Amino acid sequence: MLYDISEMEVGYFSDASDDEQEFYKPVWIFRGTDDHGNNVTKYV
Repeated sequence: MLYDISEMEVGYFSDASDDEQEFYKPVWIFRGTDDHGNNVTKYV
């Protein structure tokens, strides 16, 4: 499947929103569309 990336940013991953964490993992967030025109968000 092909993706057309229109936006990219750094974000932070948390295990669960109710749990207090000492550290959060940095992730890349990619937003765009797939080859069928559907909106797609991917976290890496």
